[in-house]
Amino acid sequence: MSVITYPLNNIEYTASDAELYNCTRTSGVYSSDGHFAITISGASKVKIGTGIAWIKNSAFAGKVVGNTAEVELTLDAAPTQLNRIDRIVIGYNATSNATTIYAKKGTEA
Repeated sequence: MSVITYPLNNIEYTASDAELYNCTRTSGVYSSDGHFAITISGASKVKIGTGIAWIKNSAFAGKVVGNTAEVELTLDAAPTQLNRIDRIVIGYNATSNATTIYAKKGTEA
């Protein structure tokens, strides 16, 4: 079938059909109500709160990400001479068919 309308009553859909629906959003975090709030939890630890995000992984496919429990990450020690900006990333891996929240270490500059 080349034309898919989603959702309709009494129609069986595949994961690919649902991805088509989700690709209508751009990648990012749903920003209301403090979703994915980040708090400092020690010298090198951060806590990431619950939230909803979308990942648009191709022109006709997207994923909804729901984080229903707080995640704690440990960051590498801060450099002593130069500044560094680390990022908290929500990443989908097609090979493992899983989404993770992780810290991406920046470059010292």
